[in-house]
Amino acid sequence: AQKPAKQLVSKLDELQSRRAELAVAQFRTGWTRRVKASLVHYRLTRYFDLLDRAARLRWESLPPALLEQWAQQLRSLGTDLPVWIVTNLSARRALPLWRGLFDLLIIDEASQCDIPSALPLLFRARRALVIGDPQQLRHISTLRTSDEEELAAQHGLAVEVSRWSYNQRSLYNLAEQVAAQRGQPVGFLAEHYRSHPDIVEF
Repeated sequence: AQKPAKQLVSKLDELQSRRAELAVAQFRTGWTRRVKASLVHYRLTRYFDLLDRAARLRWESLPPALLEQWAQQLRSLGTDLPVWIVTNLSARRALPLWRGLFDLLIIDEASQCDIPSALPLLFRARRALVIGDPQQLRHISTLRTSDEEELAAQHGLAVEVSRWSYNQRSLYNLAEQVAAQRGQPVGFLAEHYRSHPDIVEF
């Protein structure tokens, strides 16, 4: 006899939850073992030493030699710690401003992300994946539109302000426009796990 659909969905949810628990346990065990290795420990210690030196210089006008050492140390750490998670604004205190430092930058909730704070992250990456929901609210701005327009005019950017506007545009908007100009369609999720099926259907 066939089981009711709701029962199958419930069983599938239970199995997916269990799979996630096992993945977390495997991740914790594997990475704890790797981080305890002497070479990783040394690299982390060296990274934090360079981070402290950069912090003492208040992140401004870092000597090129220090910046390069910091970038090289981060790249060597990438062998064992390939994924780094930061906010747009905290990146300057964790990652050197070095071109192409990461293979791939993933920005989530991009519809709530302003363009200027994302530019230094994009500079650090060779490729970028921008994810967001255009129906969500944009970031909150305290900059008046008249002030933004005046600043743009002062710097000869009046024509560009509509595309790069801090007030009116999100990173998602910009990425969507660039994709359209290149003839690349925006990808949509094929499956949804965050809401009850009845809500998703609606």
